[in-house]
Amino acid sequence: FEDACRTVLLVGLWSCCYERITWPCYLTDCVSPRWKSSDPCIQFWAGFGDDTSPRTLTFSQFDAYSSELCGVLTQHSRNWTWKYSVLPLVIIIWSPHILTSVVVHAAAKARMGFFPISCDFSSIFNEIEAFALAVIDLTGSEHFSSISENFFAYSTQTMLFGDCDLRLFLRDPSTVLPKIHIGVDLEASSHLAYVITSSGSSGGPGKVAFISDACLTANISDLCTRFEPLQTNQKSVLLTAPLTFDPSLVQIYFALATGRCLTIPGSGLLCHPDSMAFFCSTAHVDWLQCTPSLFMLQSQESRNRLLQNSELKIIMGGETFPLKLLESCECIKATVYNIYGVTEVSCWATLCQIGLRTSGEHDRKCQCSCLPPSPGLTPIGFPMLGTNITLHPVGDKNEIVLSRGNAGFAVLRRNGCPISVEDYQSSICALQHPRPWSTGDLVVSGSCGKCLWFAGRKDRTTKRLGHQICLETLEAAISNCKFRWIDIKHCQCKLASLRGGPILLAFVWIACCRVGHSVRFSSAFFDRIRHQIVCYLRTYFGPVSAPWIPTKIVFYDGAPRLSTHGKISRLASANSTTLRVDVLSTFRVLMAECGIPLNLSKSFYDVGGSSLQAIQLIEALAERHREISTFKGTLLAKLLSVNIAAFRKFLTFCCESPTGCRFARTRRTRTSYLRKFPPHFDNYAATSHFSESADIFTSGSVQFHSCLHKPSGFHHRWKKPYGKCIDASAVVYASRSAKSPVVCVGSHSGQFAVSDLRTGKFLWSVNLNERIESSPTVGFDFSDPTIVVGTLSGNVHGLQMQSGRNLWSVSVDGAVKSAPLFLPQKSVFVLGSHGRRVYAIDPRSPPSPVWVSDFDGSPIVAPISATNSITSDQIFVGSLGGTVGCIDLRNPRRTIWSHGGISPVFSKPTIYSGSSENPCVIVTPVDSSVLSYSAVTGQCLWETCRLSSSSSVFKDSLHSSTKNDVLIASNDGMLFSVNASDGACIWRESFISDLLPGEPASLNTPSIVRSTDDSLENQFLLLSRADGSIFLCGYRDANVNKSKSPISVIGSTKLPGLCFSNPVVFSKRESDECLVVIGCRDDNLHCFSVINDR
Repeated sequence: FEDACRTVLLVGLWSCCYERITWPCYLTDCVSPRWKSSDPCIQFWAGFGDDTSPRTLTFSQFDAYSSELCGVLTQHSRNWTWKYSVLPLVIIIWSPHILTSVVVHAAAKARMGFFPISCDFSSIFNEIEAFALAVIDLTGSEHFSSISENFFAYSTQTMLFGDCDLRLFLRDPSTVLPKIHIGVDLEASSHLAYVITSSGSSGGPGKVAFISDACLTANISDLCTRFEPLQTNQKSVLLTAPLTFDPSLVQIYFALATGRCLTIPGSGLLCHPDSMAFFCSTAHVDWLQCTPSLFMLQSQESRNRLLQNSELKIIMGGETFPLKLLESCECIKATVYNIYGVTEVSCWATLCQIGLRTSGEHDRKCQCSCLPPSPGLTPIGFPMLGTNITLHPVGDKNEIVLSRGNAGFAVLRRNGCPISVEDYQSSICALQHPRPWSTGDLVVSGSCGKCLWFAGRKDRTTKRLGHQICLETLEAAISNCKFRWIDIKHCQCKLASLRGGPILLAFVWIACCRVGHSVRFSSAFFDRIRHQIVCYLRTYFGPVSAPWIPTKIVFYDGAPRLSTHGKISRLASANSTTLRVDVLSTFRVLMAECGIPLNLSKSFYDVGGSSLQAIQLIEALAERHREISTFKGTLLAKLLSVNIAAFRKFLTFCCESPTGCRFARTRRTRTSYLRKFPPHFDNYAATSHFSESADIFTSGSVQFHSCLHKPSGFHHRWKKPYGKCIDASAVVYASRSAKSPVVCVGSHSGQFAVSDLRTGKFLWSVNLNERIESSPTVGFDFSDPTIVVGTLSGNVHGLQMQSGRNLWSVSVDGAVKSAPLFLPQKSVFVLGSHGRRVYAIDPRSPPSPVWVSDFDGSPIVAPISATNSITSDQIFVGSLGGTVGCIDLRNPRRTIWSHGGISPVFSKPTIYSGSSENPCVIVTPVDSSVLSYSAVTGQCLWETCRLSSSSSVFKDSLHSSTKNDVLIASNDGMLFSVNASDGACIWRESFISDLLPGEPASLNTPSIVRSTDDSLENQFLLLSRADGSIFLCGYRDANVNKSKSPISVIGSTKLPGLCFSNPVVFSKRESDECLVVIGCRDDNLHCFSVINDR
């Protein structure tokens, strides 16, 4: 492929020898005219076995029922058309039902968009209810009537509503439908056919896709030209996907378009290892479309029966195609296809026939004899009808960007709140002008230059041992291993970050090859299987196999659980086949997923867990067990502060609590004594200057500049390798006697170096052989400064600034993840650790701390704060146990005051001196609430609720010094400005508009550059984002011009890797030089200069 993007456009060429559907067209056009009234159209199987018979609907019944329901919907819609121009939705609450295709086709006939939702529908229903004209319930549940009072039950004495177990709810005419201004007579390319939620496998969860008729009928038209229509209606299509997954609509309308009967299995039947072979044989299925997971979870004997059926067409899609089938395609008699697509651009986009057999002219269009470009890749073939594919280069691969020709689609991201009228209308209007969708899927070209090969998802590609590996490719390779007695059902791989460094975990589900046999495997047998898998991977990946070898292989007996879309649930229990699993069992499985041993006597940190893993684990627990969702904050604080046995006990208590019960946020306030602080508080949250002979520049600071009037962007000056990722923020030290400032930082490799800021040249470099994630601190003596840095091994090192010589080392309990605080008035460095203590280190008397404070007994990862007053004797501490407090340096074992019961604190407490007589401490817990306490008494001055329900705060906040506000960066790309006096949110700005799907949105702590003339209009904001983007923004006073946003992006650049390091700005009043230094996960330290257009 060329470096520039290439677009491959499929032009529809039709042949008259097969069923022809003129495209673009509506869903209602996809019904074959060859249907006879007596032809079986739908079969519903409540079970399977020799004594089971299906319930059948003929085509005449199907047509009559859909017409009757269409008439009811159309008649009821007339209650609204004279009031408003509306485009209403028909919500279908679905479970397997004989009327599935009836209700879908009825909505299509009525020219109304339908929205299928599952029986656990409360959340999504509340988001879309305002636009619903009717609700069709196929579940028979009584739950709906308690959800909404805006609908009434419709009933009439007809066959459809009397004998078919169908319930219809119509909107009360007295309620209001929103006004939607849009044309009534829309073409198939822009008419809304249905709305559907994304499965989450492409670009993350939380999206709703609006799909036009032509978008889906492109698939129906294409498939009808490839598969011969029936002369007699004796074959069928098996419905393998739920209605909430768009491949089900392809199956429904392909059956209607080709004269095939639709076979609908009852709830849970397809989970049986022999069900698919039974239905294909008994119901005469000749066209089978399913996910690879569903197919591979069938027994080995059943899979062989299906693959040896020469009349069967098997189309697999929705997941990576199994390598096991790809490599054995010569022995397969069935015609097998790999089909690829995403829900956001519903439904299928490319097709590839596996093997070289050609059964017709059209099959040649989706066949290729190319060999895999590299091991582990699977072919996705060629574009289908109406599919536009744009390839964006990503390294040596390309990312697929999809769009439709003559077919509209739109994607709306969910935020848990009801969809607004503006968002709904903009989504409907976007169907007329759809934007391309970045899938996040990587492909490479075959040797022919036309076919495409799937190379994994971008968000599952990672760097290990200096090589890029795709976890999906590794999973496919492990699943391809063949053994005599066992069958590998599934494999999931995960890169987990532990204290000792990242490890690669492989979770393998195995089952006995013989159906009905239950075998208990020995440890020696598992060891032998592990050895064979490792040997296979070394052979498969060749000379560069080392990065692909898992650190640990975990075996699970049985089959993994399927999601509602027929895909493997990535957080499913290994031994559970039910949808509801015990919360303690889920906790145990999630711990195993993270590679963390379940040692009940130790804490989460002691067994190797990290803060981010704790948050993800609690979110996963709450997602799977809604009954504990109200306790998330308290559970997180418990997990980070007590041992696992105590946490499990508290978790059980949460499950047994009444639904809706919430913990009151209790406050533990202890006041030992009160004293007034001296009236000298630092106005800048920037840096501490421990002498007048040097300047220290750190992240989260306010700097001054005299010549920066028209900045326009960044110029990359240099980069320097550090062996591994740099997550720590650098420190710039500018001595008055030195010619050039120096930059100090360490990396995950243990390398710590001091470099010339202007050239990047190493002045010295040492390897501490310990992983470094904390920023360094410079202090002690200005004539011979010392650099102090902590490591994840629990050691704190003092390095001489001039030479890098290790002057001393002090061991503390637990990992050190934050920069130590230097207190010049006491000549000590103060820091917290995962060992649940606060330590003070005097460089004059190592190797042990001069004092230790237990504080609240929970880990401390947030930096410690203090005022810059020489006479101050207080420090302020926040912990993961949800406590913030003040420690007296004169008696460190005594806490002056403390408050508990808040969410875990990851960010540094901010000192604000709006009144010198009553300074305050502003705390930003992880849940994005904000609290302010009197620094003197500990009294809570004010408290705000969460700034955003989707935001979490892990980074330090920034006080802008001259204005009465605090800037808070969140993990979802939002930057907030909060009034430091009363906690009011002044403004909020989003930095996610340019993000691609799957890229992290977390913002790092910003810095401010101000003009020396004190002009609030001439100041600038620099901040970075986790995806590697760095922004230079104009920063106006929100009170000066309220009609404009206070933040405007002037220029930006992007690092070649992820970035969790805060930008550090070097700017001096008397100089026109402005430099930015930042670490990156491409293993380099980068330096940029701000371009100033004069």
